[in-house]
Amino acid sequence: MVAVVACELLNFYVDITANKLFTISDATKGVVESLKDDVGIYGMFQTGTEQYEYYADYISMVQKLVEQYANVCSHIEYKTIDTLKNPDFVKQYISED
Repeated sequence: MVAVVACELLNFYVDITANKLFTISDATKGVVESLKDDVGIYGMFQTGTEQYEYYADYISMVQKLVEQYANVCSHIEYKTIDTLKNPDFVKQYISED
C-alpha cells in the first residue's frame, strides 16, 4: 500500500493516509514556526540498515517528517549520522548511568 506520495524535485508532498499519519499538524507547525534558535536533529542509523525493509521504511519516514519541519522553519537542520563510522559523535549522547 502506498501511503505517501512525494516528488522531491518539486518539494511536493501528499499524505493519503486516512488520519494524515505522515503530516505535521497545524499546532506543530505553529510551534516549529516560533523557533528562534537553530535546532539540529540527528538521525542516527547503522551502516547497512537500509537493506532491511523495516528500517528503510523507518529511515524514510523520519527523513520525510523532519523535512516537513525544515520546510516550515529555516532554523531546523537534519543530518543522518552513520553510527558505525562516527562512534565518537554517538558517544556524546550516551549516558553512562
